[in-house]
Amino acid sequence: MTATAQYERTQASYVGLWILAAAFVASLVIAMIGGGFSVQFRSVAVAVFLLLGIVVAAMARLTVTVDDRCVEATFGWGWPTRAIALSDVNGVSQVRNSWWYGWGIRWIPHGWMYNVWGCDAVELQLANDRVFRIGTDDPGGLVAVLESGAARGPHR
Repeated sequence: MTATAQYERTQASYVGLWILAAAFVASLVIAMIGGGFSVQFRSVAVAVFLLLGIVVAAMARLTVTVDDRCVEATFGWGWPTRAIALSDVNGVSQVRNSWWYGWGIRWIPHGWMYNVWGCDAVELQLANDRVFRIGTDDPGGLVAVLESGAARGPHR
């Protein structure tokens, strides 16, 4: 039996998209104009900017899905992904990340965080005394779905 999604929301990082555009333009400028740079330098610079663009594009979107068994946070093109069984969630709360936590995948005190934009997040208190924070532009909606899913999940 497959689980039916109760909640799915994708958040995009507009800063990430601007960085992606800047990396693309910088790659074009260096490759086409090049100025007094050597061919080797231009090749390395273009490769670095293209790699930066690929990484930013992969990390510029975060999709959160909740079904009757788990909550899943997935970046960009489907990787990296973190799925947590609702049976492993002891509590859920709406939190605000400190600005220095940044964006992306981060180790934070007592656990991990996935975030693409902003400071609003939902913190899952896990059975192993760790936390997992999911950055979201809909913290209230995600908390409501997780609390209802956790309350009626098969583990309770």
